[in-house]
Amino acid sequence: PREIIAALIEQLIKIKYANCGSLWSVLNSKISTIRKALKHSNNKTISDYLAESGTSEGHSKLAQDIKASMAQYIQFLKYMPKKNGNFTIDDWLNKKISGNIYITSHPDLKETLKPALSLFLSMLIMKVNALPNDQTRKIRWILDEINQLYPQKLLPDLLTQSRSKGSQVIIGVQDKAQFDENYGKNNADSIIGCCATQIIFRCDGPETAEYASKILSKGKIVEPENSSSHGS
Repeated sequence: PREIIAALIEQLIKIKYANCGSLWSVLNSKISTIRKALKHSNNKTISDYLAESGTSEGHSKLAQDIKASMAQYIQFLKYMPKKNGNFTIDDWLNKKISGNIYITSHPDLKETLKPALSLFLSMLIMKVNALPNDQTRKIRWILDEINQLYPQKLLPDLLTQSRSKGSQVIIGVQDKAQFDENYGKNNADSIIGCCATQIIFRCDGPETAEYASKILSKGKIVEPENSSSHGS
């Protein structure tokens, strides 16, 4: 499905019609329309898809399964602007556009918008990491509730490589067990380990509390002792 979506975007770029509205129209159209849009692709996987979906028996189960798989990732396009906007990440990073970027989600559309928000964050990280080193540049990130997005494979890169680009990152995680589930325990531990400072508030879950106690390590309390003596 990813290769098909990428190929469709490439075709839309070629005809200068690349926007969320046109991509949604094509992906939500009949299989025959998708096949027509992909007929000039040189990708072998897509060629196999076209061959399978063009059988004499009509659209094969493979074609239908792929279209159904794509559907779960493209629903957010319905809620995106249908026309081209004037915002680009490059312009924002080069200060041609001022202001902050807020990546927010509505509770009713959380699962629907998750692919779009995760994609935007990944693109932003890639663009920042491609910048030349500059310690005078300041790009401040506050990623609260990072578990609400799909796992960000580039998150470790953001915490390590982007420091030389001027990034200053704050990550907020409520539950360590959920963080482990999303990223895998080793990756989750590595991400937390990349953070120079850990601030721990109240921990309700036993696993989170135990992990926090290991970070804090054992405390040692030193109490002053006063003594006095009286000569005879």
